[in-house]
Amino acid sequence: MAPEVILGQMYDGRCDWWSIGIILYECLYGRTPFYCENRQKTKESIVNHRAMLQFPCQDRWSRPTSDQRRLLPPPSDVVIDLLQGILTDKEVRLSSRQYRHTERSLGRRLSAASQTASPLARHVYANGAEEIKSHQFFRGIPWSQMHLMQPPFVPRVRENQSITKYFEDEKDIETDDSSSFLSIKERLESEGEVAEERAKALLGAHYERWVGERIEREKRELGIEDCSDGELQRIKEHFGADYGVWKADRIIQVCEERGAEPLTSKPKKERKRPRDRLLRDPLVGKKVMEIRKKGAFFGYTYRRPKPITLGQDGSKSRQGSRRPTILPVQGDES
Repeated sequence: MAPEVILGQMYDGRCDWWSIGIILYECLYGRTPFYCENRQKTKESIVNHRAMLQFPCQDRWSRPTSDQRRLLPPPSDVVIDLLQGILTDKEVRLSSRQYRHTERSLGRRLSAASQTASPLARHVYANGAEEIKSHQFFRGIPWSQMHLMQPPFVPRVRENQSITKYFEDEKDIETDDSSSFLSIKERLESEGEVAEERAKALLGAHYERWVGERIEREKRELGIEDCSDGELQRIKEHFGADYGVWKADRIIQVCEERGAEPLTSKPKKERKRPRDRLLRDPLVGKKVMEIRKKGAFFGYTYRRPKPITLGQDGSKSRQGSRRPTILPVQGDES
């Protein structure tokens, strides 16, 4: 939260840029700049941001606890200047000149007392981040064309499909592998047979990984997981042009041996244990759940409004027969 929010002052769109600065700081240093042991001390640190905001000089490591840890270069003076311009008082915070122009037109800065009465304290201007966008850190970013550009990663999600496949294990973060590989791989699989040249052009450095995964999948389909890649290649050479026919027959045979379970079926996720101790109890858990279901909507009775009818004298009234409710309403005769 921005300091003006913590102090209970009226705030405007500039508080959002404070949050952006906090996120950027955390991306650089792996922690938030004003973190303390408890919420109260954290709030005090934010309010005293002039003294508490620091930029450590110690080494920064990618995945410091893993075997693949990598030394990162120190943050540049440009990005530190950007953070100093965002994580500051809102009167001088990088945002839009319109905020300061409005305050100067009043003849004075908005104090904590005057903010309460001024409607300008709640105002949000269009192009409110113009000063941030024009900072040297973002030099070369075509802001006006961003909405027309292809993003580096486009998730491909079908109906009722989980998106968890795009979340990689933490050990893979900050490596050459990225979620973009998953997106390109899915696109190639949807196209069926893909020419080697096209696959290399799309996958780039991930091409060898893609080939390896395809080989492993093919060996699982054929039930020869223990065979080496060379042995699989010799099988293909042995059958030659008839390899496709042999492969189809072999897959059917493997499915029959495995109980006709499709290879694409995923193992069911383990059911999470309920947090409630009563629901975890093997003796009363089901009964407790049934009791809670019966009373889940108690007090939330919905009744459709009665239609309005016009009398002969032009007066309006609501009349109608009794309407059903989710729960019976005592003493309701209308």
